[in-house]
Amino acid sequence: MVTTLYLEINATCIFILSLILYKMHVNSGKSRNKHLFSYVVTNALILCLLDSLWALLEGGILALPRSANYILNFLYLFQAGHLSYSWYLFSEVTLDLPTFRNKVKHYVALLPITLLFILCFSSLWNGWIFYIDGSNTYHRGPLFILQPIIAYSYILYSAAKALIVGFLEKSHLKKLECRTVASFIILPLFFGLIQFFNQQIPTLCVGISLSFLIVFISFQERQISLDPLTGLNNRFRFHKYLESRINNSNDKHQLYLLMLDIDSFKKINDTYGHVEGDEALKIVADTLRKACGIHNCFISRYGGDEFVIVYECQSEKNICDMKNQITDTLNFLNDQAKKTYHISISIGYAVYTPDMTSSIDLVEKADGKLYEIKQERKKKGL
Repeated sequence: MVTTLYLEINATCIFILSLILYKMHVNSGKSRNKHLFSYVVTNALILCLLDSLWALLEGGILALPRSANYILNFLYLFQAGHLSYSWYLFSEVTLDLPTFRNKVKHYVALLPITLLFILCFSSLWNGWIFYIDGSNTYHRGPLFILQPIIAYSYILYSAAKALIVGFLEKSHLKKLECRTVASFIILPLFFGLIQFFNQQIPTLCVGISLSFLIVFISFQERQISLDPLTGLNNRFRFHKYLESRINNSNDKHQLYLLMLDIDSFKKINDTYGHVEGDEALKIVADTLRKACGIHNCFISRYGGDEFVIVYECQSEKNICDMKNQITDTLNFLNDQAKKTYHISISIGYAVYTPDMTSSIDLVEKADGKLYEIKQERKKKGL
């Protein structure tokens, strides 16, 4: 083994993972998802550090007694499984899956990592997973194959579950999340197989580090494209999406743009404060997610109390049905929220036509329809 090369590769991986952790800390939030991701990356960092210690020991640079050698290898082999388990926890939370709300399922999920701990720890005496010979040299045991099988079981399960959820999911953003979780396993599995057959190169840490870097970049891109208050797409993402749909429109469906805003929103802010105003915006955002998500619409906060929906459908009847669904859902959430004020919205919409020169024309037309509806409601005293 070329120890220097091994350590240089691991040092690069440690640098990448440390940089991700630093960026997560600088841009820290209080979301459970962010904390869990930092926890998983920390576990990956620990694995790389343990792997570096192993390289120093095998290369003869670090001298440890036989007992310490046992402990180091036990920690490394178990940590690989612990990293996989922590990714599983993160994926469950990211995909909003109910596993941990069920105690029985939670305990079942702990069985593989518990078994791995027992097998690795008992190897100090029985040598099933690994053993250290009289010359203080590491060897794989007769049951070593169980270690990668158990270690990879969690991320394999997470990937399969993410693929299924993504296939059934209607929301575009949720599909992207599922795709990110499902694809995480590709590089660790590929590079892990290389290291399984050739221990002289730390390819597993390379695969893990690159996968975490990809996931981190994906999260950052989502943050750039999301409205921080409502969690919906932001205006930048909306214009980008609308342009792409206009450029890829088809004859089977018509492209509609719905624009809506909250009635008397300024009054809510002035009477109850901006905190309540933010709550009203969140309720409307939740309404749109529930009412429009099943139609695979693109939903975005446009600015202030304005929201937009991009909907490709066959006829105007689909638009009328959606408007009714939005109103019914909002009334239901109003009743659930039990606020001292009632949230209502106005909706205007327009269909894209070939004579429009850009997406701005469609936005202006839908905005004009919304303005007309607002004026009519004011005349009626609504």
